[in-house]
Amino acid sequence: MRKIFPILFFIILFYNLIHVSGYTGLVDVEFWCSTVSVVGSVGEEISYNLVLSYTGSFKFLDVDLSVEDLPLDWSFHFKYSGLEVNSIRLLNDSSIPIELILDVPIDAKPGEYYFKVVASYIHVPYKSSLPLKAVINPLPCSLNVECKFPAKVVYAGSNVSFDLSVHYNGPPEIFNLTFLNLPEKWSAKYIHNGDEILKLYLKNGDEVDFKVSINVPMDAEPGDYQLRFQIVSSRISRIIDLSIRVVKSFSIKREVCLQVDYPSIDVEVGMRAYFTLTVKNLGNIDETIYLSMVNGSSDWGASFKVSGKTIHGLLIPAGVSRNVVLELSPPAYPKLGKYNFTILASTADGTVYDKVNLTLNVYGGYRLNIYFPEFPLLYFKMNSGESKSFKVTVENTGYLNVTGLYLSFDLPSGDWNVEVTPKKLIFLPPGSSVDFTVKIYASTIVSAGDYFVTVKAVSNEVSSSSKDIRVTITKPVEWGYFGLALAGIAIVIVFIVFRKLGRR
Repeated sequence: MRKIFPILFFIILFYNLIHVSGYTGLVDVEFWCSTVSVVGSVGEEISYNLVLSYTGSFKFLDVDLSVEDLPLDWSFHFKYSGLEVNSIRLLNDSSIPIELILDVPIDAKPGEYYFKVVASYIHVPYKSSLPLKAVINPLPCSLNVECKFPAKVVYAGSNVSFDLSVHYNGPPEIFNLTFLNLPEKWSAKYIHNGDEILKLYLKNGDEVDFKVSINVPMDAEPGDYQLRFQIVSSRISRIIDLSIRVVKSFSIKREVCLQVDYPSIDVEVGMRAYFTLTVKNLGNIDETIYLSMVNGSSDWGASFKVSGKTIHGLLIPAGVSRNVVLELSPPAYPKLGKYNFTILASTADGTVYDKVNLTLNVYGGYRLNIYFPEFPLLYFKMNSGESKSFKVTVENTGYLNVTGLYLSFDLPSGDWNVEVTPKKLIFLPPGSSVDFTVKIYASTIVSAGDYFVTVKAVSNEVSSSSKDIRVTITKPVEWGYFGLALAGIAIVIVFIVFRKLGRR
């Protein structure tokens, strides 16, 4: 009997320790994954299909999900039934599928990465985890270079160009452009949107078009030339063959002429300006001519348009001219005064060109606008014999001061009267507004009905557009009663007269 008491004492003590610690039952949370090691590439997503199960003495258990030991620049998220989650509630004796998705950055180093997916909860043992592995391979590189017209004929002493398209997949790379077997005295340039380029910087999925312009010297021997053009980076390179047939040259004349009918125009501040340019190819060979603004205010935007389309260059046959519209867009905060611009028209190789100087005189404009804050629908009612007060707001929406500002009214007849406060404003600066208080009066003889009052703002420099306010005039109620009383008296008098005459 004495031996039983110590055993009971230790059982009670163990029960109390468990009760104090908050552990009142067994909690077993486990992860299971059929593919604990997944292979992926940098810049891609990799996923793991997990099964999370719970068995214990509680009806349910709330579990927080996380990942430990991942590189700092990696990110992750969990999905359950198509929804992104970071915690989940598990019923006792149940298991649910969860998808873990890792986002591998594009600049991640290839290799093997070990990490743990963790489930945390408030009961002993507080967390469960499962080791996982990610094998990251380098991003596969591919470089496609295409030329729709890889073979051309050119005269000795002239230029020939090829349009190339490049499509790249892979990590960011800088590519060098070069010819492997360019003949002596020949030269090449690489053009993109009218600018000469030396290298390409490409990222995954980039597509770029550029032009290869080759200058064939005058003393080049007639014949066929196979040129090998290479695009190369530290990871990958591609070579494309370009064929040139050189024929004996004739006396080549190259000349470009750029003209404008009106080199100096005026434009109101804040408005776009347009110049019509004429580009002439006075040579005897076809030329691709590029247009650009080489001198002028950087705040102004310049675009060249043909038939409404924005262009940078155009192919002009020998002896032919083309009209181009230059559109100048003002800056956000334009200033008054003169602006000078220089427009350049040059051939693809830049050796033949012409310039034209343009002047733009920006002047200030006057503009007034009126509105009625109390009557946005331009309508109100009033009784004849009464007056109505309201506000008229005048805003200077132009770019210069206006002076001697007042309101002008066109009333329906002389039975109407209007008073305005203030009667006249000395000046109103641009961007400012002023409120006029208007008191309008319709005399008692004005009949009931609809009338229109015309209002406009007038200054020494400009007037606003007119606004018509519809005014509905009604007769006071007491006049109606007075009229009924008069009608009743008249009826009584007529009745008395007829009665007296009938007796006679």
